[in-house]
Amino acid sequence: MLMVWYMNAYDYPIVIGGKPMFSPFYPFVPCFELTILLGAFGAVLGMLFLNRLPRLYHPLLKNRRFAQVTHDKFFIVIECDDPMYSEQKPASCWKPPAAGTSSWWRNNALLPCHLCPLRARNRGSPGLSWQSFPQTAAIHLPGHGAAAQTAAPNGQMPFFGDGMSSRLPVAGAIARSQPIQVGDKLIYSWQDTPVTTGRVAGTTNLVELNPLPVTAELMQRGEQVFNINCAACHSRLGDGNGNTKRIGAMVVVGNLHDKRIVELTDGELFNTISYGKNLMLGYAGTIPIQDRWAPSRICGRYS
Repeated sequence: MLMVWYMNAYDYPIVIGGKPMFSPFYPFVPCFELTILLGAFGAVLGMLFLNRLPRLYHPLLKNRRFAQVTHDKFFIVIECDDPMYSEQKPASCWKPPAAGTSSWWRNNALLPCHLCPLRARNRGSPGLSWQSFPQTAAIHLPGHGAAAQTAAPNGQMPFFGDGMSSRLPVAGAIARSQPIQVGDKLIYSWQDTPVTTGRVAGTTNLVELNPLPVTAELMQRGEQVFNINCAACHSRLGDGNGNTKRIGAMVVVGNLHDKRIVELTDGELFNTISYGKNLMLGYAGTIPIQDRWAPSRICGRYS
C-alpha cells in the first residue's frame, strides 16, 4: 500500500477523472492476499528453520568422535529405541577377560571401534571410557585406534607373541615390486638404470640393445605378452591388420615390418610400449618391466 501511495500520489501524480491521488480501498484486496500468502510462506519456512530441517545427514555425523572413523576403522551404533535395550549389556560385551586370560584378549580382540548407544547416559565401567555428547555416548576401547600403542619400525612390541613391531606379509600377499636379476645385480624399479628407464643412466639417450640377457625363456615370454597385449591391433603377424583395424576401431595401425619401425632401437621400442605413441596407450602401469622388454625382441624378430 505504501508503494501504491508513493507511485500515484508522490512520484508521478496524475489526475484521472477527478479521482483522488490515493485511496486505501482499491489496493486493499491485493494487500490482503499478499499478507496471507507471505504469512503462510513465513510459517512453513520458519518451522523448517527452527527445526533444522531438512536434515540430509545422520545425526551421528555431527558427533566429533566420527572424525576418527578413518583411524578407528568403523563405528558400532546401537539405537536405543528398543524397549528391551539395556546400557549394561552392550558395555559388558567389550570388557576384557579376567586376569590370567590376557593372551586370549590379545589374540581374539576385535578391530578398534566406537560403541555408540544413542541417548545413553554418562556411566562408568571398568576398562571402558565413556564420553557423553548431545544425544550420543561413545565407548572408546583403551589401547585401540587413535589411542593405540605405537612403536618404531623393527622395534619391540609386547602385543605380539614374538615381541617384534614389524610384521611379515600375510601368507599369499602379492608384493608391489620385486627386483630384477641382471647378472649378479638386483635392480629395483625406482633405480635410474637402462633396465628400468630404457635410457643410458644419467642421460636422455635411449639404449641401443635390450639390457636383459636374450634367452629362450625371454623370447617365449615376449611372444606370450605380444599375443595378449599387442596382437589385437598389430595382429600375430605384426602387419597391423588386427581385429581393431578390421572392425574400423582404428584406421591406421603400425606395421611392424615397416622400415621405420624395423630400424628402431630396443630402447625406443621399450619407450613406446611403456608410454604409448599416437593412439596407442602405454603399458607401464599394467605390464612389469621385464615383460615390456620381452616384446621388443619379438618386434626385432619381425624385422
